[in-house]
Amino acid sequence: DNLATISLIGGNIVLENAGGITASGGTVELGGLNDAGKIILNSDGGLVFPEGVERGNVTLAEQSRVNVTGDGDGTIEINAKNLEITQQSELYAGIAEDSGSQTSVAGNINIDATDSVSIIGELDVSTGDSFEELIEAFTFSRDYGAGIRNNVGISSVRRNSDANRSNSIGNGGDINITTRTLKLLDVAAIDTSVFGRGNGGDININADRV
Repeated sequence: DNLATISLIGGNIVLENAGGITASGGTVELGGLNDAGKIILNSDGGLVFPEGVERGNVTLAEQSRVNVTGDGDGTIEINAKNLEITQQSELYAGIAEDSGSQTSVAGNINIDATDSVSIIGELDVSTGDSFEELIEAFTFSRDYGAGIRNNVGISSVRRNSDANRSNSIGNGGDINITTRTLKLLDVAAIDTSVFGRGNGGDININADRV
């Protein structure tokens, strides 16, 4: 299969103002170096970043997204000094709505940040004073807020439906994070949920401080 590969390699990388990268079932690679160094293209098309060279930062803000969902595959690779995801921005992999089969398997989201990974959500508690309204605001913020997601299908909130199950079929991929500091603030999501039929992936975090 000739699946799309999109690589943004430079110094600091910023996606903002609802900016987006979409590669259905393909690979998106984000990363860069702030000092001189050589990035190697290996035999499977992936990038190898040099050790001991300061990397650039990767930032997603203002509802920006990287989306590789499809019938299967779909990988996101990020190599950075700091990764920051804010203001309803997200990394999204997995089996897309109306897609997949029993043999479909999503790719992984792999993040290697030498300093930190920060996911900063927002919870609007001004929608009302009742407990039910607060729960509704929390649910909306969780499902639409800042996050890293590798799901089978999408939630009923995003489908704007009360149906309990998505029609997507397949197995989700993993989320792998290696960093010194992982920060999750307000309603921040790291999510490998199954809303359709299949098995969810694993969340693997290797961090000195959480």
